[in-house]
Amino acid sequence: MVCSFVEPSKIKEWIEICTLMKTIDSMVCLTFSPTHLTIQMSHPSRKCILDMSFPSTWFSDYDWKDSEFYIDTDTLFTIFSLYSDEKMISMECDKNFLVLKFFHDQHIKSFSIPLRNHRERRIPIVHEEGISFRMDTHYIYPICQQLYKFGDILYFVIRKEYFHMISFGTEKMIVEVQPSALEVITEGECDKSYELYFLNLFLKFSILYPKINIKMNTLLHLSIEKEYILNYYVCRVKS
Repeated sequence: MVCSFVEPSKIKEWIEICTLMKTIDSMVCLTFSPTHLTIQMSHPSRKCILDMSFPSTWFSDYDWKDSEFYIDTDTLFTIFSLYSDEKMISMECDKNFLVLKFFHDQHIKSFSIPLRNHRERRIPIVHEEGISFRMDTHYIYPICQQLYKFGDILYFVIRKEYFHMISFGTEKMIVEVQPSALEVITEGECDKSYELYFLNLFLKFSILYPKINIKMNTLLHLSIEKEYILNYYVCRVKS
């Protein structure tokens, strides 16, 4: 069972994704099927979940049977950060280890990561209806950084007449979002709140992509669609 990368751009994207994973939790669940690699992890607080799906066609070579296991995120990040323009990187399963190989003209570097016992199975995600819109990542991330300086919670107050993003402590900051700043996909009105710390974890990474999809309901669902799909869920703060 093996999957491999040969395109430097994809290897560098994967390294960035490993950087994001490192900020969420120390363990990650990898689920391989004949058609997809699914990666899921939950923050120790259980307040956010990262769920990603990579089709087999995204890899240069992919031959994997159904399997699921946990590995250490920091180790995975450390290994991929050692990439130095090797021509190919492969991931293989060898008994109780995930084996990564870096192929160079003059050498092959091999790394073995022990597979961990399952702490839990993958968390099923219930997809909800809700207000949804698309925004420029280079717009929403700095706005949320600024809002975080005034409070830990981001309040969305959405009406037909206006769209407000609010945070406050002793002082208050209100962002009156103009229609030109977003593409509305599903209309509606709401008053919902989410923790900015967990929102910013993903938004910091999302600036690698031009647009982000946002859906609000019980969960705040952030998604990015490329050749693969990145889903990030943040629990709503109960009023």
